[in-house]
Amino acid sequence: MEREILFRAKRLDNGQWVEGNVQVPNKETLHVFNKWFMWDEKNIQRQVDSGTVGQFTGMTDKHGKRIFEGDIIRIGEIPDKQSEKISSILFMHDILYAISRNIWVEIVGNIYDNPELS
Repeated sequence: MEREILFRAKRLDNGQWVEGNVQVPNKETLHVFNKWFMWDEKNIQRQVDSGTVGQFTGMTDKHGKRIFEGDIIRIGEIPDKQSEKISSILFMHDILYAISRNIWVEIVGNIYDNPELS
């Protein structure tokens, strides 16, 4: 199965999240312009905060929401039980383990909007 290549980042103009393809500045212009852009679902170019760019993991949570790098997830065997734990998606180890064991995963925020959870 081929994974969809998709990114998410915060727009600089309004702070809203946008998903799409990312354009990284080339080496020659990075130190001068340092502007990152994404094309959203309407194929409109948006300038984004490069510090918030995260790639789609190829997986979704129990509600069908796409899980991106930087998301904070709740992992548990049975909802509302003591077996829950909170984890940041910086690497995919926790989510791969959970999904391989049929353990539920739910996005509860992200490290940018909810630093208190990470």
